[in-house]
Amino acid sequence: MPDPLHAPVSEVIKYLHGLSFPCEKRDLEEQAKKNHAPQDVIRAIEIMYPEKFTSLDDVSRNLESSEKRSAERAHKHEHQRRA
Repeated sequence: MPDPLHAPVSEVIKYLHGLSFPCEKRDLEEQAKKNHAPQDVIRAIEIMYPEKFTSLDDVSRNLESSEKRSAERAHKHEHQRRA
């Protein structure tokens, strides 16, 4: 289950229209802000692994990986809190 503090991949991609490739993580954030992205979309970009992106497929893969890592970290934290 995705971390409720950030948007799902499909939502983030919607706010990246007009993005030029290749680009970097900061370019994703700037484009999302230009497109008036909500805070949960910006948060999803902030937790991404930094890399150079050559396509929206690269962005999607990175977002999915970052989302999974974030969910695993939240699950681990919840488990430790209950122990």
